[in-house]
Amino acid sequence: MFVVGDRVVYGATDLVRAARCEFALLRALDAELGTVAPLPGDDNGCEAVASGHDIPGVTEFDRMRGAVRERYAGTLIEIPRRGTRSGPLPALSGAHTDTLAALTADAPAVEDPLVFDGEVFAHTELLTRTGDGIRLHGVGRSGPVATALRMTVAAALLEERSVRADPLLSVYSDTGTHTVALADTLPVYRARRRRTTEILDEHSSELLPVQWGDPRFRACRRCATCLAARAEARDLLLVAGMDLPTRAALRAAGVSTIDRLTTRTVTAPEIPSRVLTRLRTQAVVQLRQEHSGRGEYITADPSALDMLPPATPGDLALWVHEIPSGRLRIEIAARDTVRLTREIPLESSSDRFAPERRRELRAAARRSFTDILAALTEPLLADPDLHIYHYTAAARTFLLHTATRLGSGEETVDVLLRTGTLVDLSPIFRGAFVAGSQNYTLPAIAAVMGDPPGGSGAPTVLRLADRLRDHQSPPAHISPVGAVETLDRLLRETPPAQPSSTEAALAEFAARRETATPAEPYRVAELTAALLGYHRREQQPAWWAHIDRLTHPLAEWTAEPGVMVADSAAVDTKWHIGPGDTVRRFLRLTGRLAGPSPAPGTAVRIVYEPAVRAPRAIRTCGTAIVLGCSVDADLADTVRLEETLAPGAEPHSELPVALAPALPDPPVAAADAIEEIGRQLLVTLPAVPATALFDLLARRPPRLRIGPAGPGGPVLPRSGDDPRAAITAALRDLDRSCLAVQAPTGTGRTAILADVLAALVTEDNWRIGIVAPTAAPVESLLDAVVGAGVLPELVAKSEAVAVAPEWLVLEPERYPRFLANAIRGCVVGGTPADFTDPDRIPRDSLDLLVIADANTFPLATTAAVSVSTRNLLLTGDPATRYDPDPGPHPEPVHTPALTWFAGGRPTLPPAHGYFLDLTRRLHPLLSDTLSHLYFEDRLRAAPEPAHPADAVEPGIATVLVDHHGNSTAADAEAREVLQQIRDLLGRQWDDGTGPRPLQPHDIVVVSPHRAQVGRIRTLLARARFEEVLVATPELLRGREAAVVLVSLAASSPEDSPVPVGALLSPALVHDSVGRARRRAVIVRSVLLTEFLPETLEELANISRFIRLGSD
Repeated sequence: MFVVGDRVVYGATDLVRAARCEFALLRALDAELGTVAPLPGDDNGCEAVASGHDIPGVTEFDRMRGAVRERYAGTLIEIPRRGTRSGPLPALSGAHTDTLAALTADAPAVEDPLVFDGEVFAHTELLTRTGDGIRLHGVGRSGPVATALRMTVAAALLEERSVRADPLLSVYSDTGTHTVALADTLPVYRARRRRTTEILDEHSSELLPVQWGDPRFRACRRCATCLAARAEARDLLLVAGMDLPTRAALRAAGVSTIDRLTTRTVTAPEIPSRVLTRLRTQAVVQLRQEHSGRGEYITADPSALDMLPPATPGDLALWVHEIPSGRLRIEIAARDTVRLTREIPLESSSDRFAPERRRELRAAARRSFTDILAALTEPLLADPDLHIYHYTAAARTFLLHTATRLGSGEETVDVLLRTGTLVDLSPIFRGAFVAGSQNYTLPAIAAVMGDPPGGSGAPTVLRLADRLRDHQSPPAHISPVGAVETLDRLLRETPPAQPSSTEAALAEFAARRETATPAEPYRVAELTAALLGYHRREQQPAWWAHIDRLTHPLAEWTAEPGVMVADSAAVDTKWHIGPGDTVRRFLRLTGRLAGPSPAPGTAVRIVYEPAVRAPRAIRTCGTAIVLGCSVDADLADTVRLEETLAPGAEPHSELPVALAPALPDPPVAAADAIEEIGRQLLVTLPAVPATALFDLLARRPPRLRIGPAGPGGPVLPRSGDDPRAAITAALRDLDRSCLAVQAPTGTGRTAILADVLAALVTEDNWRIGIVAPTAAPVESLLDAVVGAGVLPELVAKSEAVAVAPEWLVLEPERYPRFLANAIRGCVVGGTPADFTDPDRIPRDSLDLLVIADANTFPLATTAAVSVSTRNLLLTGDPATRYDPDPGPHPEPVHTPALTWFAGGRPTLPPAHGYFLDLTRRLHPLLSDTLSHLYFEDRLRAAPEPAHPADAVEPGIATVLVDHHGNSTAADAEAREVLQQIRDLLGRQWDDGTGPRPLQPHDIVVVSPHRAQVGRIRTLLARARFEEVLVATPELLRGREAAVVLVSLAASSPEDSPVPVGALLSPALVHDSVGRARRRAVIVRSVLLTEFLPETLEELANISRFIRLGSD
């Protein structure tokens, strides 16, 4: 970026920079204008002359470029480097002219091209000529997303000069080669260019440099530019532990700096007093260190040091930290000697490595991890009492996730953790002291405690442990009331993480051959081995979160659903003997819940501080049931509880300090079911059994006994406008196999499936089961089956949520007899637990199991319930729910079953089942937009009757609202929603009974945030529009309306409490916009899409979302 007169010229990399941090870009502009000094190390040079060659680790591009040079040795044109002595503008113009001249001369390839339109320039590494235009090739310096955006700029500039660009881009990065559709990146480019030009023009006309905290411009608050400006402004974010909502509340109360926090009295009801006291104390100590110039700390709770075990000569330290190359560096040290250093590549769900590259990375990581475990465990043979110290949970997370991801060393890691060998110093220090540093990273804390500045690494961890011991004082000897709960005892009670022999045998078989395709037995064995460990791995995070809550300071608790640190506690009714001779009392806890309130009847844990000081003593837990929740005027949550005493425990007068979720019950039945599946596969390998589940795992098309002949055998019957007959015929012909029916919104999936199931029961006497992640879709389908003609006494489910259902309500224990007596067929609905328990649904007793909402039903759960049936029917919509964290699994067994069966495609392949392509809900303008953006142009709408001229305008619109600092509720969006409703009411609408004026009950408002739902409801109630339904997406299942208004509330990606990818995901679009019959209006912040995601998939989702209402 540079300035020529009053014109700002910027490059494609500046677009990327602005997407990440607008404040940093504008500070760079200020440096160009001379109003501020450049930040040291800030390279704002002209990237037009930056080399694109020899990017470390990117070998595929080097091979491709070498082949192009060899093939077009005499005709390839390389754009020469031009000096900038006469200024950057002539250099850019000259390179642009050379590039266009080369393309005009029909050069087959152009190396180092540059395109410039007078305002924006873009450089890419290589252009090649294809049958579809000019293909752009680029190397990823900072990830494939930034490179794709840079290449999109070049492609757009070429198109503006009548040079046709190939619709595909080739992106090369350390994760492999990616082919990116230009249509998936152009909307983001246009939005980014419009925004970047806007902020540059706005700021370049101002006299002063950009100010920190200016709400007009996004700041990432993480880059070097933001950190420097934050320090200069004395921002509240300098206070360690300060979060954005608390900062916003303090600023609203008139406190904007760290200095004011220590001196002013604050009245902010939304901030708990304990939080305010902690932050003020933290600020005081930080200012004391700032003024003294030396490390400062004060003692907060000496009992926290009781968690520190005695020192032994063999103690080790484990240090895990991320380094810039996208790798983890692991150090193991004994006192001042580093014994081992290894680096392991980071791997996340967003990585799209080629299979060969993934195998190479995992093989190297497995070797390194084996060395690490050996270095940790071999010293234990000589000194069993030694401990391994680490700082923060990163070391534990590394061991757990790496072991499960690689399928190696899980038992060794389990032993290290359950024996208490690993000791985390971070909660010990943070519980015992308040340090004068701006953060509690190891280098900062080591400096406070007397280590040289910048100290880090494993030796520093051991020195920190020694310094903490210097502050230890023996606990007072108080006679305990009952046994003292210790960390070592709790660790021994955690479920063991040991693979079964079947899992180990399947993993060993899968490892024999590394080049396996998904349909081969090796791949199926690999997946089945991961299925066997699924429930074990899923339980680990809940257990470790529970252990952290009992050992970490209350201020350090993670804000997870169902967690509340109590500001106050009171007894409503003292201990007494209740029904069943249980001793119970009633409590009332007040605080602030994280996430939604627990429903009445929910089992929870209540947490008590240790009764006495003792080595390694931890908090204790009691059991309770939620009776109800309420919110007071100060936004504090009050939870009423019924606490019960454990058998043999004595009543006490202590009050709990916190509320936490109950630990999940071990899924014994599900684990046993998958164990049976594993043994079945093990005895048939290398052959794969011909069953529904293994067809699903191998993604094999449905296997039919008879049917129309195809190249590979019988094929599915063709579906016309009414797919009922085709689906019914296909299910009748299934030969212990799996069929899928994918249905976008409004296609009548429930009615169609009900008719299909009714035919199978009444004509073929089939026993059919229905299961789903929640009860609502099961009961909805049961109601429809009864409506389709199945006798109510042949339809059953336990624990009905619906009031007075027409079908039978049975106890689960009566299922076997119900099935045995159903000689004329039946339909049974239930939970996954019902279909995995042989005492409820016997093995192989069903002719068909229908998995409703299979787009949210994990593959592992599908495997568990499959033992109850001969055939599987997967149904659901094409929109997979946003899930950036796959959990600690070596294979994608967390993936929804329908998503897995579709093989990663947006819609289901025709060979695997049926895509219901006719929607009778959506207007053609809505249907066409959603179909093109999300459903591969496969969705079509029924013909729409003519509407009068003053009818509600059909289609999708986006209304941008300017607001700042809002996370889950935005008054500006609520007011816009109200205005939209006022504009719509009275317009003509035909619901099939004839034209009439639109009424409030014809409108639905959707928001993903409960707070925004409440805000909009309040505003509509004041305006006397109570009939407008306002709800979160999950509460609108099966609902539709003439008009749907969507409010996303968050002002910017930084303000959003959830990943912004979830707000822009296809699932949210499907569940909100897809409810509209004629018109949908998305109300959102201007800045919500102004960011750069981490993955190419999210980049495409943002592009599609931007195009909603703009195409």
